[in-house]
Amino acid sequence: MTTPPDVQVGVSFNKPDTLAIDILSKVTLSDFMDLTEDLEKRILKIIVEDDRRGLGIARMVKDITDQINSVDSDQAEILSRTAVHQAYNRAAWERIEKYAPFKIWIDTGDDRERPGHLKMHHVIIPAEEPFDVPAFTSGDRVIPACRMQYPGDMTYKPDLGQVICCRCTLGPKFTRSGGKMTGGKKGKNQVFRDL
Repeated sequence: MTTPPDVQVGVSFNKPDTLAIDILSKVTLSDFMDLTEDLEKRILKIIVEDDRRGLGIARMVKDITDQINSVDSDQAEILSRTAVHQAYNRAAWERIEKYAPFKIWIDTGDDRERPGHLKMHHVIIPAEEPFDVPAFTSGDRVIPACRMQYPGDMTYKPDLGQVICCRCTLGPKFTRSGGKMTGGKKGKNQVFRDL
């Protein structure tokens, strides 16, 4: 079967996520690092423009350090990764709240993952409720437990150890099937974990 020339079929993965980019343009970088208002605006402008063009984190870091001498590559990477991650997970959360009854926390599952975030892998809760993210130890420091609507969420003022360069993602869940209750009170913040 051939497709008529005036009909386009397929999926494009090159189209920018306009909701995420809009959210990214409003991220407060000073939540992650002590920055002047002017410096924050300059860095965020680079991050947003590079993201809009699909250039990725490595290019953002290069562009920030090339254009702003007072920011080193480690700082630029922390700001870029954390801001982009936060914006895209927030965009996912906003869509999930509209279209799915539940949300699922998905960690990366590698040896760099925070212990508290490993425990969150495949936790399923109602879309409108925040996750209860457990405390964990990082070196000699205890990172306190917190609440988040999505990985990277700053709404409930979590310790930055829960947020900076986190790589976890948020996904929609349309049924509780395949999950089991692991905590919470009946009818309130019931938590399910995929089997």
